[in-house]
Amino acid sequence: MEDRQHVVLEAGYPGVHHGIGKIFSVKEPYIDAIVNQPGPFGEFENEKVYPAYILITNPQASRLLPPDLKRFLENQQINSVLYVPLKVDDAVKYFLVFDAQAQEKRFAEEEVEIFTFFGKELMKGLRLERMDDILHDFKNPAIAVAGLQSG
Repeated sequence: MEDRQHVVLEAGYPGVHHGIGKIFSVKEPYIDAIVNQPGPFGEFENEKVYPAYILITNPQASRLLPPDLKRFLENQQINSVLYVPLKVDDAVKYFLVFDAQAQEKRFAEEEVEIFTFFGKELMKGLRLERMDDILHDFKNPAIAVAGLQSG
């Protein structure tokens, strides 16, 4: 959110399990690690923490996850969670979350690369869309001025 103290869950599937519209505090260790990226970075016993992603490989033992989220993940048979931060002007504005459920024990390195690439491509699309909006806003007055000069 604009205050950078809270995040809102905008999408999830199935929505009934995820609480679409629910607001979370950035003070939660896993959200702080994604949004503010204070570090430390590297591979730890139950998670990998990097600026490009956070991979929780053992949710039940993770130091980043609160007990209620651990219970949710256990109930949903989620064995691994991948968080991919999406940055605008070097600040995390959004993040994607992917769950490895049931038979999938954890994400393979190739899958992490695909999901982080997907996040980067989403942000490129957003930047291009903003660029198109800027060009459109600039083009309309320019066309109006050109029309007045030729008339």
